[in-house]
Amino acid sequence: MQTLAAADGDGYVRLLAYDRERHAALLEALGPSLHSSGLPPAVQLSILGRLVQRGWRAPPDREQARDKAAELAELVLQLWQQLGQPCSEQVVEQALLCARRRSAVFDPGAAVVVHGDAAAANAARVLAARDGTEDGYVLLDPDQFVGDRTYDLGVAVRDWSGELLHAAAPGRLFDGWCRALAEQTSTDPTAVSDWGFLERVSTGLYALSLTDDGAGQEHLRSAQALVDDWRRGGA
Repeated sequence: MQTLAAADGDGYVRLLAYDRERHAALLEALGPSLHSSGLPPAVQLSILGRLVQRGWRAPPDREQARDKAAELAELVLQLWQQLGQPCSEQVVEQALLCARRRSAVFDPGAAVVVHGDAAAANAARVLAARDGTEDGYVLLDPDQFVGDRTYDLGVAVRDWSGELLHAAAPGRLFDGWCRALAEQTSTDPTAVSDWGFLERVSTGLYALSLTDDGAGQEHLRSAQALVDDWRRGGA
């Protein structure tokens, strides 16, 4: 609620009322999600890139900055072992390498308020144009924390497993998404790629720990496809 109140409808769903005692919030009515829009992945990612930048303008309490990469590395190792190693060691090694690179350069002094789960399913169309909705969509359901801004971009590219699995060169496709988001937001494409791969693996393992509906396995299969293509030099 703090995130939504601070945004005041700028790139985020508008918070109309909030009752702390009842843990109840009244939000503006929204239309379908960006994920269900039928827009190409590159277009959806471009919209998400513009939306998350609006959230980064909120003043952060940098004393609360989190090394999210270290947290995800611990989660990946723990779940991989608990679930009986449901993906290859190469996938886990690549995820841990990504985490080490992000942890090594983490700068709390440059941290921002990130959305925390900026996937296309967490953006929805506004019913009427207003200030702060130039793309026609707003973010909702933030899982905000103070951290590396490129984390939000990594979450944005963590999905699209089906597109990657059907691509002739999944590494090239994925890296293209990361470069486009990095250029749009003046950030480092390697950072976007690292977060995107780490989130793909951690999300796949976490989904498997909750249910076996196929979504987790698809994330992990697409992670394997990326590793294989990168090793063939397909990036």
